[in-house]
Amino acid sequence: MKVAGWIFVVFAILNFIVFIAAMAMGEAEAAGSKIGGAIMLGVLGAYLVHRGKQKEQEEKNREKWNKE
Repeated sequence: MKVAGWIFVVFAILNFIVFIAAMAMGEAEAAGSKIGGAIMLGVLGAYLVHRGKQKEQEEKNREKWNKE
């Protein structure tokens, strides 16, 4: 889950770079779609990374509880 999250974060960064380039060229319509995609992918990626870390912590707590 964390790997997919990091992949989405990378795509979000790439979309943001394309957004900046489109704004510099005056392409407002293209820039609008790219910033929307960057935000969506960034939020999804951050959620997946966070959830992956949470699952790892839950697994560690479960193992610790089972040992005791």
